This record gives sequence, C-alpha cells and structure tokens, in this order.
Amino acid sequence: IFREPPPAVIAVTRFDNETGDPQFDRLADGLSDSVVAELTAAGGYGIIGNAPELRVPRAQRDLVAIGKSLHADYVVIGQVQRDAPRVRVLAHLIRVPQLS
Repeated sequence: IFREPPPAVIAVTRFDNETGDPQFDRLADGLSDSVVAELTAAGGYGIIGNAPELRVPRAQRDLVAIGKSLHADYVVIGQVQRDAPRVRVLAHLIRVPQLS
C-alpha cells in the first residue's frame, strides 16, 4: 500500500521591522499575515502563523526550537528594511532540522 507523505509544515514568524521607524510595525505585521494567507491559499502545506513562538523578538528566536515545538519542517523569517526613499522586504525560507 502506497501512502502519501504528510505535507511539509511551514511556520511563519513575525516579520522584523529593521527600519528603526515604529510606523513600519504595521507593515511588518501585515506582511507576516499576507505570507500566511498566500501559503494557505496555495495549498499542499501545513501553515502555522499564530503560535506564540512565532511572535517573539528576533534576538530571542531559536529556529531549531521553533521547528521542534511546532513540528515544522521550514520556518519563514522576514525583514522590512529602509534605504530612503526605498523600502525593501526580504523573506527567507529556512529548512529546520528534525530532531527527535
């Protein structure tokens, strides 16, 4: 009997506002929510976007621990940067090791 492998699980962290301007906090949060929505709409993956582990500040994030606690195969981290007058958005899809 052939069984389909379970879908990959992707956890999306809160995007980091690296501009130094608190006005960009809403943009960073909105981008995080948009990535979750788009990945969910694409289908074929398990998506996690609201877990408390995903909302901690960047300096306190441990991607391996996030992967383990959420049973995620991948973690998306993102950044909002500004080099006036431009705003740059970066997103990284990182495979996390599966630890027993």
